[in-house]
Formats: sequence, C-alpha cells, structure tokens
Amino acid sequence: MTYPNSLSGSASPPCDDFQTGEPASLPTSPGQWSQLDNIIGGLLDKRQDLDINDLLLSCNKGDTLVVVNFPANFVDCKGAAWTSKRFLVDSSKLLGTGSSVFANLLSPQSQTRFRRRMENAGESLSCDFVVDLTPPDEGDELAAQIMELSLPVGVRDWWISHERLGISPELVSGHDDHCPHHDEVPIDCERCEGYVPSNALPDPVVQGTLDLDDIKMSPRRMIEEYCSVRHRANIIRLVLAIQGYSLVLDSAPRAYTVSGVASMLDCASVARDPICAWLMAEPNSDFIDIHPEAALKMAWSLKLADISRAAFRILVVEKALGVLSTRPCDDQYTVFGRPREGVPEAHDTAIQYASYKFADRVRGTYNSLCEHRPLDVLDISEYQRLLRIGSCLMDAIRKDSNRLDNSPLREALDCQEACVDGLNEYMRNLVTLAMSPMDYGPQHHLDQDRRCYVPRSRWADTRAVYRGLRRAQRLLIPEFWESLDVNVTRRPSVPVRVCRLMYDFNTKLGSALECIPSPLLEQHNIDLLRPHFDVSRFIQDLTISLHTQYLTWARPTVEVPLNRPTLKVPLGRTRHLVLALLDDEFDYLPLWAGGLDDGTGGAFESSVPDAELGPVGPGPAYHTGITVATDVSSICQSEKTLDNSETGTLTVGRSLAAALSNAESNVRPNNVWQGVTHPEPTQVTRAPPSGIADDETLQESWINISDDDDVLDEDDFDSDQDDEKNGTTDDEDVWSEVEAPLGV
Repeated sequence: MTYPNSLSGSASPPCDDFQTGEPASLPTSPGQWSQLDNIIGGLLDKRQDLDINDLLLSCNKGDTLVVVNFPANFVDCKGAAWTSKRFLVDSSKLLGTGSSVFANLLSPQSQTRFRRRMENAGESLSCDFVVDLTPPDEGDELAAQIMELSLPVGVRDWWISHERLGISPELVSGHDDHCPHHDEVPIDCERCEGYVPSNALPDPVVQGTLDLDDIKMSPRRMIEEYCSVRHRANIIRLVLAIQGYSLVLDSAPRAYTVSGVASMLDCASVARDPICAWLMAEPNSDFIDIHPEAALKMAWSLKLADISRAAFRILVVEKALGVLSTRPCDDQYTVFGRPREGVPEAHDTAIQYASYKFADRVRGTYNSLCEHRPLDVLDISEYQRLLRIGSCLMDAIRKDSNRLDNSPLREALDCQEACVDGLNEYMRNLVTLAMSPMDYGPQHHLDQDRRCYVPRSRWADTRAVYRGLRRAQRLLIPEFWESLDVNVTRRPSVPVRVCRLMYDFNTKLGSALECIPSPLLEQHNIDLLRPHFDVSRFIQDLTISLHTQYLTWARPTVEVPLNRPTLKVPLGRTRHLVLALLDDEFDYLPLWAGGLDDGTGGAFESSVPDAELGPVGPGPAYHTGITVATDVSSICQSEKTLDNSETGTLTVGRSLAAALSNAESNVRPNNVWQGVTHPEPTQVTRAPPSGIADDETLQESWINISDDDDVLDEDDFDSDQDDEKNGTTDDEDVWSEVEAPLGV
C-alpha cells in the first residue's frame, strides 16, 4: 500500500522505524503540525468508496485463497444477497504484517485441516494455501468478538457531527455495510416538529448550535450495535488493505470496526496509520474529546500511544472529579454532563487506579494551599529568607537565655512571626478569591464546547456546575488556576496592615542583628548587605511561582494538542478540565504508551518504601528498618519524569508525528499486549493537616471584595458546607494599591 508523502515526495507510508522500533518525535511547532496535516490529508482517501464486490473482481492473482462466508437473508446496497466471498491474495503479504494469526492459519497443521474440509465438500484447490477468515457461528470466541466490535452509542450517532461540527461527510457520513436502502440514508440531520433555530430564540442557551433535542433520528441511520455483515465486510477490507488497496474510512462505525478487526487479527500495523489519520483530521479530532472511551479503545488496540494518553487524561480527570465528591457518582453522565460509555475491564482498572492517585495529589495540593502556612510549599526565595531570619533570631535567643523578653531579639522575632502570619493570610485570601464563580467570558466558550454532548433538556451552564463543586474539586478546573495567577498579577500590593508589620520588622531588625554573633549569621546564610525584607521582591517571586503553577496545572503539554496551530489549548472540547497528569498517574498504562504495565500486574501494586537503614533481622523473612515516606502530598510536582513526557515528546510507543518519517518496511514486530485483570483499587482517605478540620473549613470572613452579591457569596460554594458568610473588615485589610511604607 502506498501513500502520497507531501514532505519527501516519496511513496512510503508514514510510520516509525520498524528495525529499531524508535518512534518519531511529536510535532511541537505550528509548522510541523501543518506538515502533518498535509500527510493526514494524503492518508484520507478522498475517492468514493468502491463496492467490495467490484474490488474482489480484481483479486484474481495470488497463491492464497481467502474465504469469508456471509450469513443468509442479508442484502447489500444494490439489493443483492450477500454470498460467500472468495478471492486470491499473496501469502507473503499476509505474513509480512507479522501477525501471529496469519502465521497460524498458514501453518502446515491448519492448511491440512482446511484442505481436508474443502475436499470433503467436493471442491478442488489450484492454489498453494487456503485461509478461512469467517467468524465463528457460536461459542465463547464469537461472544468475545461481538463484545470487541459492538458499537457504542456515540460511535453510531457520530454521523450527525457533519452538520453539528462541520466535519466532512467523507469522514463521517458513510453508510453501514448492511444497508439495503443506500440512496435513502440521510446526510443532514432531520429536525423535530416545532424546531426553532437558536438564533431566533429570545434567550438561547448557546447561539448557532443545533441542539441534540432538536434532532429527529432517521430510521435509516439507526444501525445495530453489532452486525455480522459489518464484521465480515471489514475483514475483507482489511485483507485488501494488506494487499495494497486503499482502506477508505468514511464513518465512525467503520473506523471503530476496522480497528477492532485489526486487533483480533494481530495486524494493527495495517490500520494504524489510517485510523490515526481519521482521528486526527480536523475537526474530526473532536471525537477524542467527546467520546474518549471509544477513542481510547481504538488507540489502545492499535498501540497509538499519543492518542491513548490524551484520551486517558480526560477519563482519569473526569473520574477524579467523582472521587473528590461527597455525592454518589453518576454512572451515566460526568460532572459536566458528558454521557459515559463503557470501557474494557483492563482500561477501567487503569483509569480507576490513576484517578485515585491523581485525586490524592489534588487533595494534598488543596490542603497545602488552604493550610495555616501555604507559602511554605511554594518556591519563593524572599519568603524563605524571612523564615531563615526568624530561625536565626530564635537560635540567638536560645543561646542567650539571660536576655529579657523585651530585648531587641525578642521584639524582632515577634514582628517576624506576625509578618509570616500576615503573608500567609494574604496567600489564603488569594486562594479564596480564586475559588469565586468564573466570569461570563470563559463560561461562554466552555458552554459552546459542552453543547456538543449536553442537550437542552439536561442543560446546566458551566458556571452553575462550577458553583456546585466542592473546593478541592475546583482545583481540577483551569479557571481556578487562571484566577489565582491573574489575581496576584492585577493586585500586586499586600494589605496595608501587613505592610505596616513589614515596616516594624525592618525597623527592629537592624538593632537585633547587632546582637547576633557572625558565625550564627553565616550558619543561617543571612546577607548583612540586604537583611531587610523586600515586599516588592516577594510579590515578584510570588507572581512567578503562581504563574508556574498555572502553566503546570491549567496548560500542560498534551500529546495531541488538537487546537492547531496555536497549541495553547490542550484539547478542543475539554478546556474545562485540568489535564495535568504526571508520570505517576500514567504508570498504569502499557509499556508502549509510556506506562509500567508489562502484563504482570506489578504496576498496580504499592511500592515498598525505601529502607533508610536497610534490612534488619536474620532469617528468610525480610524486615525493614526505618523507612522513608513516599506519598507525602505537596503542591510541588513529582520529580519523576519520563523523557520529554511533559514537553509533548514521547520516547515510548507510537507518536502521531510518525508521519514525518520516511521509513518503510513490510514487517512489523509481533508484540501484542494482552490485558490482565486486576483487583479494583481501594480509595485511600488521608487525614487533613494540623490546623484544618477538613478541606471544607477554609474561612472566608477576611475581606469585602466588592458590592456584587454574587462574588464570594455563601451560595457560591457547596450546599453541604457550613462556610461563614463574608464580612466586612477595616480599611487597612482591604486590597490596597498604595505604595509600601518607607523602608519596606
């Protein structure tokens, strides 16, 4: 099979290096993405899909007879009955896929059985081999294949995306193989009676969007979940693709079935590039956001690492939102209303384990932000210098216990502690303010994204959903991190009361330092040239730190940035979720996707903490000494990284940018990962840090932000919380834009 390559002008298919197994790196610039788009356009055959019977007429040469028998009482698009299909292919091309299934079918034992069966039926063979690819009629094998090829509702109804999302009909409007009335299959959606365009409504939910409730499903488009004709027809298409014919993917049901058939026949290499191109062709790439379960299954079966990781991110974050909730999870819909679809057991196990680990990290981050001293976990050099000065003052007081309590050291230490408390209160105020309801601007765009899968009858705008979330859940919404970043940028001044504390501290620090011996100052790394606390430098460090957190959480580099060429938004229809998974959460994926699951189940077992003193005690039993805790929650990110995993370049598995490679080979390695059933994870409940009863008791009576009752009102938070209402404070506690007092 040859593909036009717009980059090199050659006829080699876009693929990774079969000899070394090294995938090409992911495109990281708009120019590279435009090049990949050109190749994707070449992979998607724009010619009209040819009838299988017409294609089989040209398959009259080869050393292998392929037999595919069809069930009775089914007719094709021309009204003719489906009959047994027999055609010739080259056995070398079948074996060239590296498929263990084809290798077994062409083995001497299988060939003896096939020939005996055909001879008993009175048929003579003039070819060297015969391969019967007819699916079984009954038994466990048939049941497994039906489960593999059964179409989710979202896949069956994806044809409406042509009109609703503007996707080309050549990608989504193809008819089913069991389609006796081909000419009567609609391309556009049929409206329900009484339909009124959204732009004509006085108060539309979202302008210009055809609502799902306004679509009347045509009987010609209501295909079966599993169809034996569809199963057999796509077996034939896949075998023809092996022989060099174009694999035309003109609908989601066909793409989904082809990926399943390729997995069952162990020849994923044949369908990998066409399926990848179908999923990544814009705007059909919205399929990954709207139906991540189906996208994950297709990508998992074909070992498409980048798409698997991107869809896995969405499902893990959606699951983590439920884990962090105190209400029972809805099995039908996500928190934001997206319909859930079933996933295979192996996928579900990986998603559950990753979601519990991710939720635990989010819960620890929330506690760190809302505890007594949240600045302790942020990398702010000026604040750390303030803490060192306090430690130095305390050590000096301890060494000279004869000094009176009103000594310069004691007075400076009291001021230092008051400054630390005031700065941490300032940080907690920023967090509380960031948790206020989102503005209309971000909500409007997120509403448009969610209208793709939430009908009018179930509609709740994004702002209302956000207000119903618990506070820890709000860390999984990019709006929180963006607000936290913007608030410190727009309001760089600390309250006047804290500035006065800083002034008093700097005033008393000079005389206190004269009482501290030089060795103690050097021990605590106190710079005598700049000993005083600098508020402006603190604000600058805090701004950089919070902006780094914003980029880490709200703008992670996702493997398939679908909003090209800007590459600023992670996924097109999932902008309302934080997709910032770390490598620890990806450990439950297979090895080819950058995970640690090698099929032994070890990736799902808790790791043994490192022994500080090593093994102790004799005998075969293994006793550990003092151990080091490995699951301390913090706002700081994990230091463990996969090569370039956070920059969008994968070194394990197949990358989407493999289309940029000119490597060519007829043989792919036979390395099909087999799923392993593992026990379901158990949610780990951690005790909150000292100073907080739980993650819902953040005090809000700190500031009067505005006259708008909708800002930081008690109704903006969970209905199950007993938060205090916002009160007013003195003028010195409100946000101040005045300059810091002299000497601060």
